[in-house]
Amino acid sequence: MRVLLLDTNVVSILFKPEHALYQRCFSGVGMAESRVAGRPVAASDAWIAAAARQWDLALATTDYQDFEHLNRLTLIPISR
Repeated sequence: MRVLLLDTNVVSILFKPEHALYQRCFSGVGMAESRVAGRPVAASDAWIAAAARQWDLALATTDYQDFEHLNRLTLIPISR
């Protein structure tokens, strides 16, 4: 597996839905999965979920409900 370091100008694409690469960036990170479930996901949450999936890590979060509908994601709910 390759690990990449992204410059901020590449990461900024995540905040520009009109950019040609925007959809490619979000494919496979829970955006479509969330739409099907009727649960929109913020870009920041999609990145967190994608990182947890990519590295097969459990995600500890106080916002359990934001992620519970996503498959292949182990959650550890934390009380506020």
